[in-house]
Amino acid sequence: MQRSARHPSFGTALVALLGLAPAVLAQSAAPARAAAKAPPAALALLVGIDRYAQPDEGEWKTLRGCENDVRLVAELLQDRFAFRAEDIVTLVSEQATHEAIVKAFHTHLIQKAGEDTKVVFWFSGHGSQVPDKTQKDRADGEDFDIGKDQTMLAYDSRQGSRNGSFDFADDEIHSLLAALRARDVVFVSDCCHSGGVSRGGGQLAARGEADGMEPHEANARKSFWPASVTFRDDDRAEPLQHLVHISACRSNEEAGEIETPSAVHGTLTWFLCQALRELPPTASWREATETVRARIAGRLGSRMQQYVDASGASARAILGGSGRPVPAGFVVEFLPGGAFRIAAGRIHGIGGTTIFDLRDIDDHTLATASVNEVRASTTDLKLGGKLPYGKAIWAVPTGGLDGRAPLAVRLPLDCKDLLSDSAYAVASSRDDVEYRLETDGSEVRLVYGGETVGRCAKEASAVSALMFREANFRYLWDAVAARGQHRIEVRLKAPTKTQCMLRSGDKELAVRPAKFDTRGRGQRIAVTAPPLDEALDSGGMAVLEVENKTEEDLFVAVLSVQEDRAITLVAGKDRSNCLLRKGATQEILVQVGPSKAWTRDRPMIDRYVVFATPRFADFQPFAQTAPTTTRGGDDTGRSLLETLTRGEVTRGNEAPMPWGITHLDLELRAVDASKASPAPQKGKAKK
Repeated sequence: MQRSARHPSFGTALVALLGLAPAVLAQSAAPARAAAKAPPAALALLVGIDRYAQPDEGEWKTLRGCENDVRLVAELLQDRFAFRAEDIVTLVSEQATHEAIVKAFHTHLIQKAGEDTKVVFWFSGHGSQVPDKTQKDRADGEDFDIGKDQTMLAYDSRQGSRNGSFDFADDEIHSLLAALRARDVVFVSDCCHSGGVSRGGGQLAARGEADGMEPHEANARKSFWPASVTFRDDDRAEPLQHLVHISACRSNEEAGEIETPSAVHGTLTWFLCQALRELPPTASWREATETVRARIAGRLGSRMQQYVDASGASARAILGGSGRPVPAGFVVEFLPGGAFRIAAGRIHGIGGTTIFDLRDIDDHTLATASVNEVRASTTDLKLGGKLPYGKAIWAVPTGGLDGRAPLAVRLPLDCKDLLSDSAYAVASSRDDVEYRLETDGSEVRLVYGGETVGRCAKEASAVSALMFREANFRYLWDAVAARGQHRIEVRLKAPTKTQCMLRSGDKELAVRPAKFDTRGRGQRIAVTAPPLDEALDSGGMAVLEVENKTEEDLFVAVLSVQEDRAITLVAGKDRSNCLLRKGATQEILVQVGPSKAWTRDRPMIDRYVVFATPRFADFQPFAQTAPTTTRGGDDTGRSLLETLTRGEVTRGNEAPMPWGITHLDLELRAVDASKASPAPQKGKAKK
């Protein structure tokens, strides 16, 4: 797969812009306008420029993916977010002159949008930067960006002898965005150096050209600039609280294009559209950005310097949470040559005889598929039909989960349909099955071994989610039975006094060391510690020692799998923190202790499962939020079901990956508070 860089950054000035709410336009006194129809629910202006008017000197590279980007985004907005076709304006190549972009922004977005309108402005094309004529552009601490205006390049920006003076500059972009009344605006810039754009050879072509030598010239846009839009130069540019800006890269980086099975697209646009199709309606722009960033790293590798970022109100739900719900299942990835892959494999229970229904966002079955090749974390599919390219498709296992058999569940007599939506559990009439669903008013309880291990609403979709979570918990719990290539060891040791001091804000909090005796204990150790809760001074501190016993460097991931179903990724979030050199030992500081809600009179088991792989593998999908645990530093985990159905397990491993697995079980006993020694004195707050 060939990749390219998209043009120079739009600087880092965007962050300096995001903060002040847009000015409210004066209301008209005319009764006729007061009675005008309500503003549209959503509006979009999509610009994609592959072809550019050529300068007198030199030749600009023709791009291949920008017009494709516009078509992909328009389809996404209509299918997932209910945009009307008439509310989406597209400008491609020759249509996207500087004047046309400004006028379309004014007439389609500024004049039509109300306060509650969802507004999208998407640009795919070349970018550049030019000298700042006022010398007031001061990006936040980045010397390379001082004195530059970041620009997007319209079709005619460099036509003839122009060399920067007619670029679509960050000051213009900011001024237009500031004039919007809408309170929910997203701006996506898919071009090089795009981190600050909203503010003052056989390879795919780069999305950008050399820096312009001439500063932006106000007179060049005077004939078409809207009279009602105040132009805000760098000294008048306030942050915009209504804006989220998704940039393809930082201001000193290049963005890329990617060749998909049927077309070239911008790397940001391709992966962001995937994420926006798959994420739940409640997901935020920040979550979407993190998903895109992880997928680009997994697909393109660390050599591609493209850090996708979100600025502004990125914690806001994507387009106000208006996206349609997505089906459960694994997202189907379209590969070159007509192949299809899902980001799930043996670690998710998929085996050689697994059968899938391939469903669209309406949960209609489009085709069936079987397994062509299954690996640890990816599976290639063999289709029994055709799929529409560009649509989001989910693969739902319907049978043959021989990698991990579906859980057998005994159902109440009056609830025979509760498992109708679940691919991870089957109804059984036997009395000796491990699991039972029991009714409890409007809820059902999942009972395992006589103990309740989960609750949910008495409806098929909720039960499906509960069984999905339980099936994956059981896989992690049982994974140690198949040890694979055992190339690692894990041990428990006492922490030092320094390691028992944790920082919370500007204070240091002391945590007691856990009490345990490792002599002759093997893979199970009894540990006594206070129960865990959200406070940093709860639980007891201990140190996991993970040793690489092989002659090669390994990537190591450590997951805590508690008996109360709390799963936490303790180590191995990314490539920078989980590489263990051959023969080396890594110390991992953890807080241990039973769940505060644990009421049973026996110890709670906390299993630490350690995976070792020769290449990085993403185990974050197994982590789920567990409010009673605070282990693993800042890791809070995310919903197991959500992450698995988003397809966020590392993809792109072309060969089967040899796994090494080991584990350590802790029998967690609550400390007797009446006999507990006092905690070390807490340190004073540091200034």
